Amino acid sequence: MNGDGSMLMNLGTLVTIGSNPANLFVVVLDNGIYEITGGQPTAGSGRVDYAGLARAAGIERVYAFDAPTDWRNAAAEALAGSGPAFIWLKVEARFGQKAPQPPRPMADQIRRLRQALQVKN
Repeated sequence: MNGDGSMLMNLGTLVTIGSNPANLFVVVLDNGIYEITGGQPTAGSGRVDYAGLARAAGIERVYAFDAPTDWRNAAAEALAGSGPAFIWLKVEARFGQKAPQPPRPMADQIRRLRQALQVKN
């Protein structure tokens, strides 16, 4: 599961998937905005063809859905079989969302990661 903003920032993953086929399903939820940072429009919002990008990267099973009813009618087919498959779902934007708070302060998370990796200060 990926948002459209995240997909834009990680387009290289499509080329990796197209070059190294695996049983993987990529689902992009496209609401046209960076929802988690305040609702700014994503670059190319409304113009980027994510399905075309996936095909150009070498992914053969590509699906695009503009409406929830289209998705409901074809979800079983899109999710059947093995991957790689790319599914692009256009969804309604929800403005005013707040980013989730981390479970603990960042300094504590870094300390715990360093301990787990056995990295000395």
